[in-house]
Amino acid sequence: MSTKTMKQRIALVAVSALTAGVLSVASAPVANAAAGDLVVIANAATATSSRGIISTNGTAGTSALSASAVTTNYGVLLSSGSVYATSAALGVAHGAKVSGGTITTCGGDAGTPVLNAAMTSCTGSAASTILITAVPNAGATSMSVTTYTTSALTTAQGGITYSIVAASSANAFSSSTSFISAELTAVTADSNIDATNTDQTGSAYSGTIVPAGVSGYLGYDLKDAYGTQLSAHVLGANVTGGCLVGFNQAASANTYTASSTTTAAGYITVSRVTSTSAYTCTLTLTDNGVTIASRTYTLLGQAASVTVTGLKRAKTGAAANDDAMEVNVFDSAGNAIDNATFSVVSSYLNSGLTSITADRGSDRDAELGDADVTCITSGTYDFAMKVTNASLATITSPVYKLSCSGSPASFTAGLDKASYAPGEIATLTITAKDSAGNLTHDYAVLGTAGAAATEASLTGGMLTVIGATTAALLNAIKFTNGVAKFKFTVGATSGSYNMVVDLPAYPNAAGANQAQTVSYAVASSGAVSNADVLKSIVALIASINKQIQALQKLILARR
Repeated sequence: MSTKTMKQRIALVAVSALTAGVLSVASAPVANAAAGDLVVIANAATATSSRGIISTNGTAGTSALSASAVTTNYGVLLSSGSVYATSAALGVAHGAKVSGGTITTCGGDAGTPVLNAAMTSCTGSAASTILITAVPNAGATSMSVTTYTTSALTTAQGGITYSIVAASSANAFSSSTSFISAELTAVTADSNIDATNTDQTGSAYSGTIVPAGVSGYLGYDLKDAYGTQLSAHVLGANVTGGCLVGFNQAASANTYTASSTTTAAGYITVSRVTSTSAYTCTLTLTDNGVTIASRTYTLLGQAASVTVTGLKRAKTGAAANDDAMEVNVFDSAGNAIDNATFSVVSSYLNSGLTSITADRGSDRDAELGDADVTCITSGTYDFAMKVTNASLATITSPVYKLSCSGSPASFTAGLDKASYAPGEIATLTITAKDSAGNLTHDYAVLGTAGAAATEASLTGGMLTVIGATTAALLNAIKFTNGVAKFKFTVGATSGSYNMVVDLPAYPNAAGANQAQTVSYAVASSGAVSNADVLKSIVALIASINKQIQALQKLILARR
């Protein structure tokens, strides 16, 4: 561009600015700004105001940027909009620069600011306030406006970057910028990840599963696409399944199955109609009648039933048997209750079964509420467990039977078949009994690995154990109701074999080893064996010998 053309463009811009009244009204917003700070004038229908600014630093609408000395400001601007910005006189030459856009007016209140040929910068004298109008370039996705404290535009003072959009989504719900999440307490959501509870074992479970005695919560923070909180929207909360809801209030204030608010950030409380009952409720959140989120809450009730599972055959003696059973507590809907305190019905205790004590409260997964058992003498004992619920009612389990017995004093071993084909699976069963002939307890192991006097072993030809492939694994196997089972892969070589089952940890009453020998066979697979080949060779030789003898007799007879 020639110098003459540039001067003509500058003159034209200056005339346009003067005609629009730029210089006459700019001083007011700049008056309180520090020298070189960036000021953006709010939207209005005048030549000395911005148009189409959707938000500034997360604040919606026409809010301006006032005396900024940082360059990290952000905003949203329509592609058809414009930004009217000023920078107060600095005492030295200074200016403003636009990236992603074009400066359409470049003016000041002293001297004649200079618009560069590319129409992207406007610089002025030391005494002049810089006043510019900037519009986004066609197709631009962002536009930055920055003020500088040097005429060379090297030292930035204040700035803002606008995202450019074709149409405004201001004050319209956006799921990508809003937060909605299940919470454990009455708080506003700060993410879209549901909070988690932690049970007594340290395991996490969803915040939509609500323990008895407390309420459920859904936190929310609703924004438009530009990250600005919604304004004057009607939010609705509706719940089904016997629950009550309320916006930003305690559960005690909930009296309806539906509620509404115009507050764009807060929480919804989900409570029970009856405080001790169990409910499964679906909560729906709407924005101006449109569903934007839902959650299904399981509100646990008070204890209504007790069961016992995983009963082990206990070991007799003064020491308690750890985790001899699992005690599970449920509400009326069958939901497992975490960490409920249970105990034995004391009338079932006697001189043989002396105690059943909780090792850990009931578990939410209904599998880890353990109890320890002490039984002095062998036998089978009746017992029941109980729990007191929030209504102070005693809930009692059915009556169960607990067996107690001593350590192994004898054992037998046997295979499931007398003969196997190659590749079959063989099963070995070891049955152990105490000195009274009762099946041994469930705490007894086969032996002690690495200890010659007590290390168990299972040895047999053409049998490869499955699973318990090391001495440590094998010896750690426990009896269950007096029985331990092992599986083996059968090899390919046919023949008769013996398996030796040796449990030296359990000698007989005289202290002698009770190793058991189990006989079995591996049948032929139908393939030709070495023995078969040898047999055929012998038969062939015998046949040839017979033929030779017959030939000799025939020759002698002809003589």
